Amino acid sequence: MQYTQDSYTANLLQQMLKANGAFLHATKMNTKPDLSLPLPPAPTLRDLAALGMANPEVSWPVFVALWNELSVPGRPPVLLALDGLSHIMRHSEYMSAQVKPIHAHDLTIVRHFVDHLSGQKKLPNGGIVLAATSQSNAPASPALEFCIQAARARQTSADIPQWNPYKNVDSRTMEALSDLRGESKDLDIIYVGGLSKDETRSIMEYYAESGMLRHKVHDGFVTEKWSLAGMGNIGELEKASVRMRL
Repeated sequence: MQYTQDSYTANLLQQMLKANGAFLHATKMNTKPDLSLPLPPAPTLRDLAALGMANPEVSWPVFVALWNELSVPGRPPVLLALDGLSHIMRHSEYMSAQVKPIHAHDLTIVRHFVDHLSGQKKLPNGGIVLAATSQSNAPASPALEFCIQAARARQTSADIPQWNPYKNVDSRTMEALSDLRGESKDLDIIYVGGLSKDETRSIMEYYAESGMLRHKVHDGFVTEKWSLAGMGNIGELEKASVRMRL
């Protein structure tokens, strides 16, 4: 059984409309989706997205229709991205009618992403499927952590770690990320660390030169902000230096 998240999907359509408004407005629909609400004559993809945005109860069928339109031959490549991968590689906070946890992969929008991340479904016009995770604001997902560990080991040695058979495993996550543990080149990881102190200083000097940071950039100040930024997290560095007001 699959579950829809109507309000979330409507918001996603709104964000897609904001980011791709010009393209959606200029592109006519090629398909005739069977929707419970009418579209205007000669509708554009913008009209389709706006319908789901304004009517959350049909947001999922509208998203499916929009995706089918984006899959028509000749459409541009697609960037399908998600931040916070660990949040969907586990059971969700939802409960079924039988008062049992609903796995995140049983949520339609999550299933859509996971099917493309795993390679089960392809992007007909090309593009990239990108998932990001971090060690902050990341709920525990032992299966995801193991798959990442195996992928990193595969990049550096032939000694690939094996899952402890005496531990419970989220088989659905392991299946979705099976390419990370195998020889496939279609799914891989890129490790992104924090900035070094020298890189942090260069960024902060840029902030100072541009007028965003009104403070003398010296070693002590750089070290302080580098530490407050989680050892060089670029987003946190901006908050700690440019946006912080005491």
